Amino acid sequence: MDTQIKTLLYPHVMAIETALKNYTLEAVLSHASSEDFDEIFKTCLTAYRGYAPGSSSYKKSWANRLRLRQTIDGLISREQAFPRSGEGDSDMGHFRGYDIRGIRQLLRVPRSPY
Repeated sequence: MDTQIKTLLYPHVMAIETALKNYTLEAVLSHASSEDFDEIFKTCLTAYRGYAPGSSSYKKSWANRLRLRQTIDGLISREQAFPRSGEGDSDMGHFRGYDIRGIRQLLRVPRSPY
């Protein structure tokens, strides 16, 4: 019974998730006026500025910001070192400029560890 319910709901949940991600991405792009991740990182990912420097909230927000940057840099680095075969641009050159839509693809598509 549980599997049947999951099978029934999964496509709808995924559609909602995709719609929310697309809406969020478009809102970020609109706010940043750029698709360049470095620009978005500088102009939009600035929640830490709302806290007193040195406070625990500031440190937590700063750590989250740096963790996100580290994750994205790692994905790009891995993709450049081991490009996916048979998926369009094999050298992934369009990721080298930190294009946000390309980064979204890296975050979205899981890779096999092998």
